[in-house]
Amino acid sequence: MAPISPDTSDVDLIRRLRSGNPAALALLYARYGNLVYTVALRILKQPTDAEDLTQEIFLYLQNNEKFDPDRAALSTYLCLLVRSR
Repeated sequence: MAPISPDTSDVDLIRRLRSGNPAALALLYARYGNLVYTVALRILKQPTDAEDLTQEIFLYLQNNEKFDPDRAALSTYLCLLVRSR
């Protein structure tokens, strides 16, 4: 697989993730992992629980095709996933 530029859009990264490119997940995690963890920590109050939920959210993102970029930004979608868990 071709390398992914750090400037690649979220929509393109999601498309690549859905086609099985693990580098796309790594880049999405680098972009949004801290955001997801911070929101999870505010809600759960336990660092280990927040870490577990962060991993769960990114696995969900990898394994489900429910994100629609026409409805919300990826950051908004990820925060909604955290709040709904």
